[in-house]
Amino acid sequence: MPTIQFSISNTLGKYFATTGGHTFYIASETVYQGRHGLFNTKAADGPVYKPQDYQVQYPYWASFIYPTAMCESKGSFHCLNTYDRAAFTFSFMQFAAHVPNGDFVHYLRDLLKLSTAKDYFPFLELRENRIWYVNGNTQSQLETNDSTAALMKYLNADSQSIDHQEQITAARFVHWAQNSDAHRALQVKLAIELFKTNMRQHATRFNLDGWPDYICLVICDILHQGRAKYALIHNMLGSAANKETVYNNLVNIGASQYADRIKTLKLEIKKLRDSGVFGKKYNQALGAFE
Repeated sequence: MPTIQFSISNTLGKYFATTGGHTFYIASETVYQGRHGLFNTKAADGPVYKPQDYQVQYPYWASFIYPTAMCESKGSFHCLNTYDRAAFTFSFMQFAAHVPNGDFVHYLRDLLKLSTAKDYFPFLELRENRIWYVNGNTQSQLETNDSTAALMKYLNADSQSIDHQEQITAARFVHWAQNSDAHRALQVKLAIELFKTNMRQHATRFNLDGWPDYICLVICDILHQGRAKYALIHNMLGSAANKETVYNNLVNIGASQYADRIKTLKLEIKKLRDSGVFGKKYNQALGAFE
């Protein structure tokens, strides 16, 4: 059994967990495209991502990812979603469990290496860097190069209801993120590694060597969310010689459908440009902004 035990309560569709005499909010229930699940987008009741907290370890990159962090979760380290096709999404960058070898899989693998892992998930372990469920004689691999179906089932067994396993799993993730510096540091580390890797790939695909950071960030954000295909981005990059025109064309992709996100993205990029944080260009050979 886990060291940290939770009792769950539900008040008018809002779920709470209690452990050690402390009660905290987990998430609220919702229905989306026929799926019944939980969501927690409240940033006020827990720690949030602030670039200045991580600038020493990640100079510049801690700020580079910030606009997307604000779009995804308002910076909330316990942002949760169990109602869409990913089955389980968590972290301030919304790592999603449905992608084999994807961001959530890497995230959970690294979480299971933390000293507190068994306090929350005593039956999960790594074997040759794969996530396994091990409970006595019951042993099964939860993810492979081709599928995370078993992992999704473990995290959220039924997309049509909010069962006890889903509630407990959500409580564990929320509590862990709220109470562990190491857990939050891991979210940041993986988010920055993801954006660095993505920038290398985007630079190759779109020939972004020498392009300004504010445009590169918009491309990263578009593809992180998935609101446009490669062809559209490629066409917009070549549609005008003026970089501001290119930026305006790119940043407004999906504005009618994602108005709030686009508004937030524009605001946070403007802050970074006005403050002088943004103003660098991507050096493809170095994989860095200079």
